[in-house]
This record gives sequence, C-alpha cells and structure tokens, in this order.
Amino acid sequence: MTHYKVEIKYVDLPGELSSEIVTDILSQMLADIGFESFEYQEEGCCGYIQQELLDKESIDNVVSSFPIENVKMDYSLELIPNKDWNKEWESKYFQPVVVNDQCIIKAPFHEVDKSYKYTILIDSKMAFGTGSHDTTALIMRYLISHKPEGKIVLDMGCGTGVLAIAANLFEAKETDAIDIDQSAVDNTIKNLELNLISHCNVIKGDASAIPSNKQYDLIMANIMRNILLEDMDKYEKVLKEEGKLIMSGFYQQDAEIITQKAQSLGLKMIYQESTPQGWTMVVVQKCC
Repeated sequence: MTHYKVEIKYVDLPGELSSEIVTDILSQMLADIGFESFEYQEEGCCGYIQQELLDKESIDNVVSSFPIENVKMDYSLELIPNKDWNKEWESKYFQPVVVNDQCIIKAPFHEVDKSYKYTILIDSKMAFGTGSHDTTALIMRYLISHKPEGKIVLDMGCGTGVLAIAANLFEAKETDAIDIDQSAVDNTIKNLELNLISHCNVIKGDASAIPSNKQYDLIMANIMRNILLEDMDKYEKVLKEEGKLIMSGFYQQDAEIITQKAQSLGLKMIYQESTPQGWTMVVVQKCC
C-alpha cells in the first residue's frame, strides 16, 4: 500500500513551549484526519498516511488552526514506496507499558510476561491508545485504583479501545466504546478480539451516538478540551446519580474551565491529577 510521508517542521515556537507538547497535540490532530503512524523529531514530526486518504486541504487546516497561539510550522510531502509504516512505528516506538505494577499493556509481538496481574494486548493502528501517552496513563492509573466492578461504562473517543478493554478486565458489567473515526472503531474491535472480550458494544460516531436509553456508572472521555466542553452536557444526561465522569486530553491551565463547565451541569469535582508535562485528568461526580 502506497503512503505519503508528511514531514512537519516547527518554524517558530513561543519560548516557554516545548516541541514535545506541540508534537503531542499535532499528532492527535493528524490522527483524526487519517494519519496512521508517526516518527518524532527534535523540532517536528513525520506522519504517514495512505495515498488515497491524503487531503492537502485538511493538512493545511490542521497547520493553520493549531490551537496554541504563535506556533508556526511548515510541511513537505513525499510519496514513498510500499511499506507497512504502522509496523515500522510499532517496532521502533511501541514498548510495553506497565501501570501501577499491576497491568502491562503490550503488543502481540512482545514477549509474554506473566508477572503482572492484568495483561492488555494492543495491535495499534495509530500512535495513541497504547497507554504510553500521559492522558491514557492517568486514566489507567485511576481505573486500577477505582476498579469499575459491576459498573456500566462508556469509553468516549476510544481510539485503540485500551480503556474499554481495561474496564472489562476490571470486571465492568457492560461497556460501550465510541469513536468518530472508522479506523479507530475497526482497531478497537480487533483489540477486543485479541483480549477475548465479546461483551463490549463498539459504535462509530460522536457524542450524538451515545445510546439514549442507557445510564452509565462511569464515563471516560480522553478528548481535546473544546470537544469536552461542547459535549459535556451530553455525558451528564446519560450519567447515573453518583456516577463519575473522567476527563483528560487537556493541559493543567485548562482544568479550571473544564471544572467550571462541569459544576454548571451539577457535577462535583472529586479528583484532579497532572503529569510533570502538564497533561491533566479531572474526575467529576453527578450529585444527588
């Protein structure tokens, strides 16, 4: 399958902003328009996308609408020979991830390690959802400490399905996983099969696709800030009394606006955690 290599260079960054943060956000935005895998560079990144999926206008829009002010970047395109770039990315960048010394997230090609209580297999088709990103790791740690045993769970923006799989391993009663991207839906279904999980409902769509006839004990939404703010009322409507909403995908400076929105919907902030890089998770609860 023929791919394009898109090399993006950061021309100008604000002095206090690291290229790592820019790359994290940029990669997520590119994944949303069909990019399969990434290679990280000191002052930029390379992304790989199937030839038939390349839309230069969408790339231009990502670059021009980057959500951090005063970030300037250029990019170049190169048509490259047939190669499985996702496998290339996996072999270089996807290393097993251990969470709280209890759970290991690994690819099928990694060696078997039976020293952990839980094992999650991920055949990743994108650079997110392997558990290595701070936002995924934050939620995974919380799940291990607050296992959703017997709960009805929604994984909103499921990506590879790693959080939905974790919820099932931690004995959730029922799990739904939703993503707007068809490749993420397909990847989640494959990963559920890899982990021998058959009782998870996978849905393609945005927040409007959340089943209206269900009430959830726990909703996980690892999505960008603006989408969280736009869709939080939809999450609240399907959240049970005393149910919890876990949100991540934003930085510490955005936590206040997230919690303010939650409080306006009657949701009480009960936990917040940030990483040294500034990625933040907020847990809110529906008040009685």
